[in-house]
Amino acid sequence: MPHKINSETHFFSIYSIFIILVGLGLLGFYSYQNYSIGSIDFKEALRIKIQTQKYNPISFIESDDEQAFERAIYSIESMGKEGADLIIRELNDKNISKKKFLNSIYILGRLGKNAYHSAPLIRQHLSNKDPDVRATSAKALGKIRDKSAVSDIAVLLFDENKWVRESAIASLKRIDTKEARKYLNKIKD
Repeated sequence: MPHKINSETHFFSIYSIFIILVGLGLLGFYSYQNYSIGSIDFKEALRIKIQTQKYNPISFIESDDEQAFERAIYSIESMGKEGADLIIRELNDKNISKKKFLNSIYILGRLGKNAYHSAPLIRQHLSNKDPDVRATSAKALGKIRDKSAVSDIAVLLFDENKWVRESAIASLKRIDTKEARKYLNKIKD
């Protein structure tokens, strides 16, 4: 008489085999890198993935695919200060496209305090001829909360471009120092 297989038992055996195979795959990946699963954090795992699989989130910064762009941002954000350093290297490329440049500045802003060391580089672009660059730079400095940029951002409060002015206001509000409030109060008068 054939053995009758219970559907619940069958599900759990297939599920168990799947878990074991996934586990072996992960163990193989981490043991190859001489890391144990218990002692590795997400940031380190991502760094290993980038190095071993040649995944470069920077290559997706210009992507028109919103999901790819968001995944690139998430990867870079999860790397913290090292992610900011990747972006800074891109910004120093003389042949960078406008889209990649603006997206890079935007990402530095999203990195916040992890990108604080990039603030002097971003400040240089507050006087750029392109209003998109000025506005994006002002917003990034606000998100980074660069207090030393308050007077430079305040100059943009009187910019000819409305979006630049609005970005400067938002940035100063976010930085929220006594000096920033002083400049904001001046434009209210």
